[in-house]
Amino acid sequence: MIPVMNNTKWEELRIAMLGLDRAPLWRTRDVENRYESCWDGDWLHHIKQGGYNTIEWVEIAAANPEQLRAINSAGTTECAGRAHGCRV
Repeated sequence: MIPVMNNTKWEELRIAMLGLDRAPLWRTRDVENRYESCWDGDWLHHIKQGGYNTIEWVEIAAANPEQLRAINSAGTTECAGRAHGCRV
């Protein structure tokens, strides 16, 4: 598997989500043990706990168009046409 996100891109996504009035929920899957985390809303600490190296994907549940625009503008992926979020 070839990663498409580096630490800089992960931080850009995290900061973009922190900039929202109401940040969307997210969950991740670990590439090493395939563990899928529970849905979480803490973009300040939890998303970066343990580093980004073993994150296979992050799924973001956009609750409104503002959140979806912020996900897209973070430059990590294109979620156009997906009403409720996307996986990065």
